[in-house]
Amino acid sequence: MLVILGLVAGVRVVRRTEDIGSTLTAVAVGALVTLGPLALLQSG
Repeated sequence: MLVILGLVAGVRVVRRTEDIGSTLTAVAVGALVTLGPLALLQSG
């Protein structure tokens, strides 16, 4: 969860404009990075 929030905060710092696409991309990538290994462990 902290990774997701960190990516969202990072995107907002780099891109000063409020761009919902960048925010959603950061959330999606953060969720994938955070939950991906967990999902692999659960399925295995």
